[in-house]
Amino acid sequence: MKKAVFLILMFLGSEQSFSQTFSNIDLNAKSKIDSLFNLIKSGKSFDSLAVIYSEDYSSSFNDGKLPYYTIDIFEETFAYYLKKLKIGEVSKPFETIFGWYIIKLLDIDSSKRYLVQSILIKS
Repeated sequence: MKKAVFLILMFLGSEQSFSQTFSNIDLNAKSKIDSLFNLIKSGKSFDSLAVIYSEDYSSSFNDGKLPYYTIDIFEETFAYYLKKLKIGEVSKPFETIFGWYIIKLLDIDSSKRYLVQSILIKS
């Protein structure tokens, strides 16, 4: 049933449908990611917050930076929000199957590979 609901939401294709939460929402994770987003909006360093708080341990050691990847490598919801960003922009918090993310687009190279910073709070 969860899969069918998710597919219907994906079909609708609106930003709101992608921001719908999964059935087992972790309010603690949502609260944490919202707090981090507010800190970023108030001027705190994305890099510092990623190192301290991101639960993606492979990227948190690198200021939250992921290697350059093509868009098809990313999880579908992550890719959806990534494609909406301009270089230097930060996304609002969104949920994926891995947890809650905030992402920042740093670069798109000539091969259409994306350089992204992320903060993940697992739910």
